[in-house]
Amino acid sequence: MKKHLTGVELHFVIEEISCLIGAKVAAVFQPYQDDFLLQLFKGEKYLLRIKLPGYLYLTEFKQQNPSKPFAFCMALRKYLESTILEEIKQQGVERTVTFRFRGKEGMIFLIVELFSKGNLILCREDMSIIRLWTQLSVSSRELRAGQLYAYPEQRTSPFGISKEDFMDKVKGSSKDTAVTMLAIDFGLGGVYAEEVCSRSGIEKNHAPRMIDDEQLQGLFVSLEQVLSQKSLGILVKEEGGKIIDIVPFDLKTYAEQELQLYSTYNEALDAGVSELLLADAEEKSHSGYDTKVARLTRIIAEQEEHIKELEEKATEDQRKGELIYEHYEELNKLLADIQKIEKDHSWQEIKKKVEGHKNIKAVDPKMKVFVLEL
Repeated sequence: MKKHLTGVELHFVIEEISCLIGAKVAAVFQPYQDDFLLQLFKGEKYLLRIKLPGYLYLTEFKQQNPSKPFAFCMALRKYLESTILEEIKQQGVERTVTFRFRGKEGMIFLIVELFSKGNLILCREDMSIIRLWTQLSVSSRELRAGQLYAYPEQRTSPFGISKEDFMDKVKGSSKDTAVTMLAIDFGLGGVYAEEVCSRSGIEKNHAPRMIDDEQLQGLFVSLEQVLSQKSLGILVKEEGGKIIDIVPFDLKTYAEQELQLYSTYNEALDAGVSELLLADAEEKSHSGYDTKVARLTRIIAEQEEHIKELEEKATEDQRKGELIYEHYEELNKLLADIQKIEKDHSWQEIKKKVEGHKNIKAVDPKMKVFVLEL
């Protein structure tokens, strides 16, 4: 399942939702712990979905909300409702998007981080954090209420880069392969890095330091061609109809796959992500169901084995009772004789006296028990 948008894909999402600039925030919803909806109005209603940890897109689906709103949702409502959206900005090719709103009390920022576990950070005009979805404390970053927000380190963006800067960056790369260099150093991700290599004719495992200037120019042209395409929406499906990717334009990589086209990338995401999340939920549900079934099956098997043991013991005890009844007179006399002997002799002496008795097979002097065979 596609877990998140890449930085390249997020770029095209932002391009399409730029129509929201100037819209008023009418309402904020949080249907689930990691799912947020901003309802905006600009001549008509729009629903912007933020599905942590990895999705951001316009949706047509308004989900049912909990009877009691989440605390973080209440904070978003307090600071964002009735504000005007003034700017949407992606940090280069990183999966970080900043929404700038203006209200009666000044400027408010909502920063969406679509990497790692995902995060939403609400900031004042000076970038001090008001509230955040989840706190973070690692060696490189710390995010807590009251502190100033700091953006993650930004890589070189492939959007708008000059040919000279691109060539210098490639020549200075420490990566072992062209595809890894494009995927990581320029933030393209694996699919789009392979697409650029394929279109340029450069083998994806070619070492960057071995690419000559002519090949570099071809690689740069291919990069520009890929990233300058007009976005639409494509669901990529394997045989059987399972979605394997959602991309903003046609890719050679998926030439042999079944493609379902949409007029915008946001529309494709709205259709595809909903289907992917539903399939994932069903898979988890089935997995949980199978686990429960396996556990219950094991318990039933153990109980059946225990019942079998009890039935065998009951049969054995019943037979013992029948034998005692059949030999009642004989056993009663034997017991009376032993009780009589016990008055004048120890159990060690009794053990010696009964040795060779046809029915007494063993004697335990310590426990004062004898074993009979009938």
